[in-house]
Amino acid sequence: MRMIVENVPKFATEKEEAEWWDANPDLLTELFLRTEAEGRLEGAPGADGSPNPTPRVALTADDLARSNNLIGAKRTDRAV
Repeated sequence: MRMIVENVPKFATEKEEAEWWDANPDLLTELFLRTEAEGRLEGAPGADGSPNPTPRVALTADDLARSNNLIGAKRTDRAV
C-alpha cells in the first residue's frame, strides 16, 4: 500500500529525494510514531513481538554439491 505523506515535495531524481529525507529526518520519526499510535503497524513482520522467521531454501543434493564446489567447500554432507 502506497502512503501519501503531506508536506513532502515531488522529486525529480532519487538523489534529490535522498537529500531531502536526509535534511528532514524528524518527519520520518513523526510519521512512524503517528502510524504506531493509530495502530496501523499491524501485519508487519515481527509487529506482534514475535521474531521474524529465518528464510530457508531447500536444495537438492546436486544443488548443494554445486554450491559447495563454487565456494570451495570440501564437505557436502551439511548445509553451508
